[in-house]
Amino acid sequence: MPATAEEDKALLDINIACFVTCFLNVLLWMYVLVKMLIRKATAKFFALIIICVLMITAQIANVVYTQLIYTMYHRYYKGVLKHPKVVFQLIEAFIFICYTTFYLAHWLFAFSYLVLSYQIELNAKRQPLNIYNRRLNAVNITVCLLTVLLQLLAWVFNSIN
Repeated sequence: MPATAEEDKALLDINIACFVTCFLNVLLWMYVLVKMLIRKATAKFFALIIICVLMITAQIANVVYTQLIYTMYHRYYKGVLKHPKVVFQLIEAFIFICYTTFYLAHWLFAFSYLVLSYQIELNAKRQPLNIYNRRLNAVNITVCLLTVLLQLLAWVFNSIN
């Protein structure tokens, strides 16, 4: 943990930089989400709406995580840190939220392209488009559950230490 004023100042600068970059990302994702909702294209762009919500959640969790880290180190530097175990649990919770939503958003984006490529291939072969639906849904559910499970295990093991 920081023991000098310079390290405390450096953490403040990192906190400000994280806030600014995440704030701009949240604005961008909010713009995309609002634009889709205004056009009432929810059925057509359902996956993209979920991706927007996940990315907004990831960015907000990242800001809260960075703020918690700075506050914890600042209070430690000032000598007024109370209940460090609770603070560490909160930090781990926001790491879980940040990473899980970020990874799920990227998986859903990649999965959307995978489905689209299968549909293009099946359309070129003049086959029905729903041949791989069960397999694709099973892969999607499996990867989503694995993403959440791995982050949950990381949270649990980090909490033990």
